[in-house]
Amino acid sequence: MLYQDTSRNVDVAMQRLASLSEVCSIGSSEGSPSRHPLPQYAERVAVVGAGPAGLSASIQLVGLGYTVTLIEELPVLGGMMAVGIPDFRLAHLRLKECIETLHHPCLKIQCNTRLGRDLPFTALRHNHAAILLAIGLQRSQFLDVSGESVLRGVFPALTFLKEYHLNGRTRLQGDVIVIGGGIATIDVARVALHAGATSVRVCYPGLLADIVDVHAARQEGVVFLEQVLPVGLLGSEDVTVYGMHCVRVHSFGRDSFGRHCLARVPGSDFKLHTDIVIDAFGECADFSGCLDDASLNRMMLIAYPDTLDTNLQGVFAAGDVTGGYRSIQSALEQGQRAAISIHNYLRLHTMPSFL
Repeated sequence: MLYQDTSRNVDVAMQRLASLSEVCSIGSSEGSPSRHPLPQYAERVAVVGAGPAGLSASIQLVGLGYTVTLIEELPVLGGMMAVGIPDFRLAHLRLKECIETLHHPCLKIQCNTRLGRDLPFTALRHNHAAILLAIGLQRSQFLDVSGESVLRGVFPALTFLKEYHLNGRTRLQGDVIVIGGGIATIDVARVALHAGATSVRVCYPGLLADIVDVHAARQEGVVFLEQVLPVGLLGSEDVTVYGMHCVRVHSFGRDSFGRHCLARVPGSDFKLHTDIVIDAFGECADFSGCLDDASLNRMMLIAYPDTLDTNLQGVFAAGDVTGGYRSIQSALEQGQRAAISIHNYLRLHTMPSFL
């Protein structure tokens, strides 16, 4: 998931993660035992996803006395903090320093492991007393315009950012248009420029907020086309994108979800040339392969906001996968809350139901 934090919020969140990571440095070596020894419980807990929610939950659970298996699909810890937020908004060296402190005999880390593909969900449930799903929003949503799914040169923002951060040789050539909105869209546009794009334009259906990230992007050369909505992509005979069909829109209020209600301006159609389109329209959860048991696949996973437990016994959820405002800070807080809920579940689940 692409976080909607401003640069200031990212700094605050990193300070919090640094203070949390100190928990694992206490008692991680024989020469530095904890001044306040905690009980060591027999139950093992699995945390799936090593983004901010998964990291904070794992640290909290280790501090409470549990052995934790932290499972991450990417080759690095940090989730989208590591591969989604660029260096100019998050000091990756600082993130690396925080992660390097996560050495503790009760914390087992498995990278390059996807739940379902590499590790069956049923096996995970069998071997752990509780599971926390902190997988984030890893599947890109599309604007659903003509040509989006068939033309070459159209990339989801998540795919582009992962490739850029994990493969330093990723380069772009030609003109780029980014479609979407929010801080994450600005990140994608700036990274595209850093990756070698000749020009970068952002088609944004609303009006941009007057924030430092927008000013920084403009100073670097990003062009923002406000109140512009893409309605179709133009492709050549060899099925390669070469342009975009757009219309101008205006807002006439908000719906029940707080989203802008947009109306097209009559006769405002126009076309833009582009060599590459990056779709930063949004993301959703990807549970494909996770719930591998046939009976579970037919169920909808429901996370209860007060306790973060789900309709599957012993399974909890935290972070962006539960909905709500997408920020590193809120994900860190939810991870800690989920850890406390798991602790209460494991210590009290044999007690009478009225407690």
